[in-house]
This record gives sequence, C-alpha cells and structure tokens, in this order.
Amino acid sequence: MQDIAAYYGTNWIQWWALNADIVNPDGELMEGSIVSTGHIYSVADGDVLDWVVRKFGSSREQILAHNYDVASSDMDRIGIGQPLCIIPNSCATHV
Repeated sequence: MQDIAAYYGTNWIQWWALNADIVNPDGELMEGSIVSTGHIYSVADGDVLDWVVRKFGSSREQILAHNYDVASSDMDRIGIGQPLCIIPNSCATHV
C-alpha cells in the first residue's frame, strides 16, 4: 500500500480509505487486483480545471495523471458531467 500511495502522491491511510474491501493494509495485493486510487468528481457547470485543482487541494499534474482523457485533449476543456478522478489533499488550506 505504501508503494502504491507513494506512486499516486498520497499516503497509505488515505489510499486504504478508498479501498474498504482491503481488510489488512499490511497484506500483499494479488497481481491483477483492481483498486481505487481516487474519488470521482462530476464536473459542474462553470468548472475549469484550475478551479477543480484549488477546490481539492490537488495539482494539475496529479489530475492529468489520473485522467488520461483530459491529458490527451485541451487541458482547460472539461465538460459538464465529465467524471474526474481526484485525490484530494485533506490538509489543503484553499477554500
């Protein structure tokens, strides 16, 4: 879990909270296991990528790394209802 969390720029506790079906955080994962790496946020009317970044205390790089469909297009062009995988920073101070 620590390796996966480090890869996604988060900590193992936050990552474990996203994967309630993993009972033992110290146990090894089976190869091919499907895991959640972030929360899904549905883009609202008027949202732009930089606003989503600030809202969740994330970064453009992190959002683009988790959302290949945004990274492969105009980065500021996100559509209403579009799902974005977000790893929020629960300690961010932006409101």
